[in-house]
Amino acid sequence: MPLHELAPDQRIVPVTQAILSEHGFSLASDHAVLDFGCGEGRHVYEFRDAGFQAFGYDRENCLRLRDQADAELFRFPEQAAVARIPYGACTFDLVISTAVLEHVLDYENAFSETHRVLKPGGCSLHYFPSRYRPIEAHTFVPFGGIWQREAYFLFWAFLGVRNTFQRGVNFREVASRNAEYAKRGVCYLRKAGIVEVAHRHFTTVRFVEDSYLRHCPGPSHHLYPLVRAIPPLKHLYAALHTRVLLLRKSPELAAAQSPDQPPQAFVPRAVGASERNPPSPGLRSSAR
Repeated sequence: MPLHELAPDQRIVPVTQAILSEHGFSLASDHAVLDFGCGEGRHVYEFRDAGFQAFGYDRENCLRLRDQADAELFRFPEQAAVARIPYGACTFDLVISTAVLEHVLDYENAFSETHRVLKPGGCSLHYFPSRYRPIEAHTFVPFGGIWQREAYFLFWAFLGVRNTFQRGVNFREVASRNAEYAKRGVCYLRKAGIVEVAHRHFTTVRFVEDSYLRHCPGPSHHLYPLVRAIPPLKHLYAALHTRVLLLRKSPELAAAQSPDQPPQAFVPRAVGASERNPPSPGLRSSAR
């Protein structure tokens, strides 16, 4: 879950089920779920513990397996240069991601592949930090999702701004790492841009932050009564804190591509944990 809303003992399954139900999609126990950018595999295990057929995909293997036999639940790119989701068309009822979309540099291909692996009528739900968040979620630099010049990072590094993994590092090195990370590790596309790309692939494209506020287990839940009383605050919350994007594939749409067709050139940059947090910048996000 983005923005450090979820502590290790909190869960994403209930809020996901509640949001989907509110928007007309009932998640059944026999449904297949894909965690897109699964990181250590936390949410795959959570969905499986709740009775779902859950699987994970990521760019690189950063798993913390409960058992070595669980490795078959996770897949990674068959070729480094062709990061096609290695599952057949129309495989999943739900694709989720948490704190992943802000790392995808090619939304067109990411949404295309997500659409491909979803069954007709299937949904995709994405939780991710907003572009205008006052404290960028990975570098901890104020408005680091908007202003990303090295001189800007240098100013904040000189003032002592560090993320957890940069403590004790020289301010010039911190600025250099953050600038490099901003180039190849994150991509905060504007809302209008996300909507434009998503509509080319999905029949339903909705931002559902109000539903998230109503059902989320973290501190943001306490804002819901205020948002209910003053509806425009929902847009302020979404702009400055968390985006929640719901996509749905047309129920009538047949698979456009069979599983046996050649891989597409799908390169969702930095979806994997190490790609999302390159070793050289010294950046890490919370484990998912």
